[in-house]
Amino acid sequence: GTDGVRGEANEKLTPTLAYRIGAALAGILKKETARPVIAVGRDTRRSGDMLEGALAAGITARGGVMRRLGVIPTPAVSSYLRQHDLAAGIVISASHNPFYDNGIKIFGADGRKFPDDKENELEMVLAGEEPLALCHKEEIGWVEDHPEGAEEYLQRLQGFFPLDLLAG
Repeated sequence: GTDGVRGEANEKLTPTLAYRIGAALAGILKKETARPVIAVGRDTRRSGDMLEGALAAGITARGGVMRRLGVIPTPAVSSYLRQHDLAAGIVISASHNPFYDNGIKIFGADGRKFPDDKENELEMVLAGEEPLALCHKEEIGWVEDHPEGAEEYLQRLQGFFPLDLLAG
């Protein structure tokens, strides 16, 4: 019932799978935009750094840009996508599951569930055995750090609720 991929880190959810998800996603999104920008946020689980790095490798190897938001709540990534013109977003989190689990959830450009047709295409690519084509030279993507995403989220919440969320 939960969107995305979840499982125990380095068992079901491996860096290899995270790399393939990032690479497949960037490849699919390149059909719509030459240089897709994908926002990525995560929770504080130990495996988050590992999975984030693998996603970055996959996204950039296929010519995408990963906009790293850092440690940020899941709704903040959705909100970020609604305020910025990006191709998609990813959250690395397993919410209430045990600390050794983790997950990768993909959002569409509108901050909502990744569209079913693209999700089906992603699943087909991941099920395939053939290697994913890599970019070369100036086509290779990069990672941009945007830790201000959390602050933008707090400011947006303050717009909805007229109270000081940072007061002690």
